Amino acid sequence: MYFSYSIIGKLQLLNRVTLNSKNSSKPPASDPNRKKGSRKKSDKPSGGQKSHVGTTLQKIEDPDEIEVIRVLSQ
Repeated sequence: MYFSYSIIGKLQLLNRVTLNSKNSSKPPASDPNRKKGSRKKSDKPSGGQKSHVGTTLQKIEDPDEIEVIRVLSQ
C-alpha cells in the first residue's frame, strides 16, 4: 500500500491533536477545552477560631543580643 508523505503527515498531526489525558500520558491541564473548576465563596467567615487568643512578640528597648543575618544575592 502506498501513502504519500502528505497523507501520512496529516494522519500523524490528526493523531497528535486528538490526544488528551484520557488516551495518553499527557497531564489533564493540557487538555483543550477542559472545564476549569470554579470555587464558590463560603458562607463561613475568614480567619481563626473566635476563642483563640493569639500572641505576638513585642519589640524591646535593650535586647540581650542582636544577630545579623546576611542574605546572599544570586
